[in-house]
Amino acid sequence: MKLFQLTTSRSFRRIALTLASLSWGILLFTGLIEQYRYALNIQDHDFSPLFKGTFLNIFIIGIYIYFWQKTREKKNVVLHDMIWQVFLTALVCTLFSGILSLLSNVFHSTANNEHLIKIFTFYIEFGLLVILLFSAFVIWKRMILYEKSEFAFFSWYGFEYGLFSAIVLHFFEIVSLEVIFTPLIGFFFIWIMVISVNLKWVPHLVFSQKITSVFQLVVILFCLAYFYASLSSYQENESLILGDYAQNIFFSGLFLFIITYSFTSLLVIIFNLPTSSVFEKKIKELSIFHKLSDTIIEGENVEALYQILLDSTHNTVASDASWLQTNNSKEFKCLNFTDQKALEIKKLIYNSGYDGKKTKIIGKRNFFTSTNHQEYKSILAVPIKSGDQNLGTMVLMKHINNAFDNSMVDMVNTFVAQAGIAIHNFNLISQAVENERYKGELEIAKRVHSRLLPKEQWVNENFEIFAISESATEVGGDYYDFFKISDEDFVIIIADVAGKGISAAFNMAQMKGIFQALVRLNLSASEFLVKANAALSDCLEKSAFITASYYHINTRTKKIYFSRAGHCPTLFYKSDEDKVKYLETAGLGLGIVRNDRYENYVEINELPFQKNDLMMLFTDGIVETMNNETSEQFGYERLHKHFESHKKLPLRKIGKSLIEELISFKNDTNIDDDYTVLIIKF
Repeated sequence: MKLFQLTTSRSFRRIALTLASLSWGILLFTGLIEQYRYALNIQDHDFSPLFKGTFLNIFIIGIYIYFWQKTREKKNVVLHDMIWQVFLTALVCTLFSGILSLLSNVFHSTANNEHLIKIFTFYIEFGLLVILLFSAFVIWKRMILYEKSEFAFFSWYGFEYGLFSAIVLHFFEIVSLEVIFTPLIGFFFIWIMVISVNLKWVPHLVFSQKITSVFQLVVILFCLAYFYASLSSYQENESLILGDYAQNIFFSGLFLFIITYSFTSLLVIIFNLPTSSVFEKKIKELSIFHKLSDTIIEGENVEALYQILLDSTHNTVASDASWLQTNNSKEFKCLNFTDQKALEIKKLIYNSGYDGKKTKIIGKRNFFTSTNHQEYKSILAVPIKSGDQNLGTMVLMKHINNAFDNSMVDMVNTFVAQAGIAIHNFNLISQAVENERYKGELEIAKRVHSRLLPKEQWVNENFEIFAISESATEVGGDYYDFFKISDEDFVIIIADVAGKGISAAFNMAQMKGIFQALVRLNLSASEFLVKANAALSDCLEKSAFITASYYHINTRTKKIYFSRAGHCPTLFYKSDEDKVKYLETAGLGLGIVRNDRYENYVEINELPFQKNDLMMLFTDGIVETMNNETSEQFGYERLHKHFESHKKLPLRKIGKSLIEELISFKNDTNIDDDYTVLIIKF
């Protein structure tokens, strides 16, 4: 679409330029014919006003459309470049006109038809002036409408429509225009003065651009004056057959607008020159603030920010030498200085009473006792802070006395404060990134942790198992597992790693690995725990241990062989007696005794089972659940009562109802400790 619009615009410009060129050629031809007839004293020497006015207006509109379309193609307004375009056009047109005048004088001395040459040169100069005027017109229009207000918008278009309405007069022969010329030009002049105050673009030029623009506008005004003088000389020659362009309302209004706006712009730019440095300084300060703020966002580190702070402050206050050092580094960042000299200056500064807490201006008289650095007569020491934390010191030095005034000190303090905010933001961002990374790793650990545990439901022709396990954090240390040794031998294990979180989950993973390795050896329950203790003793940290209960179920003999390593006692429901009891046996946690004597602390137990018997295995997170108001624990007795009252229900309902009762007892849904419940029905 943009390519199509650009192509259409260029085609439109070519058509407009072609029509303008043809119209100008016809005007030149008619002018030469009229002058030739006048020289031969032919009475009927003039073409009709309608004929000449038509082609004059086509020439005017064609040139206007050409420059208007050319300017519209440039979407981005570069103010200084636009003035440069008018300047360049004016310079080229004036140089071409000057060369033409020189050539005309040469031919004038040798040619017989000097009046025809004058007519020829007049129309060329007239065409060049029209090109200059409309080149300036469309660009001044765009600058007037820069950051336009509603008043500026309507004022401009009222003037433009009024000015172009005057081209209608080109179709008529008016004997004397003085009656309407003076009032109309006066009216246009007032209107031009009103729209010429729209100079909002001037403050956007920097000092160097304003200086260049002053020169360019002076040249533009000179070129306009040159064309005015040159064309006036043609009008004063009564032997030339020309239209009275001095009384032409359109060209007079157009010329008056271009010269008035150019002169007004020149004056305003000159008056703005003294304040340019102040505005540029403020803009520079704002850009430094923006740069300091964006340093972290753009991915730079704190060291890069320190360097930007030093460079920006050094350049802004025009220091002769500067250095910066952070508290966590012995190295200096120096500008026009060496590390050795910076170290010497640092010692002298602190000896002079600088405490690193407040900004301090230090003069030569009360500072330098050494002759090595007497060249620097003004020192500004500034602490770099982030919140209440002192990060380091920046020192700025100048050769002259009393070089740092209050405004400079305030500006430097503002830069440093902005850098402190940026560093604080960097720390927050780093912390947030680290938290996100940690959160992501925990999410991965949680998925891995969940895969370490078997499915919550396991059913075969001999028994049914239901399990619930929750962690206090993303991962935990509770572990349970099932394993089928043969068609009649099955193993169930439940374990609880001391502690919670990542370390507990890591130890739990080790427990699973040991279980998967040893269970295939078909060891007895006590042998399994002894070998597991030996394996864990080499990899558990000294403060860690694991409690566990190991159950070997034989479905042919209908017996359970089990050992307990310091784990919570198991609840067992014997269906033929309709009785619930705890299976309390001796045993010591894995990893507590890390030698061969551990086998003295475990024993193997045997328990028969029959159809509809139930067994509940659990971790201490169940019985140690605490009421938030009374700090009372749920305890073994409540668990016993709950199991006894719900033993006839399906396993899933037994487990779910227990968790609901725990939440009700705690009066809170948050988990303080990992918990696991394992229910087996034979």
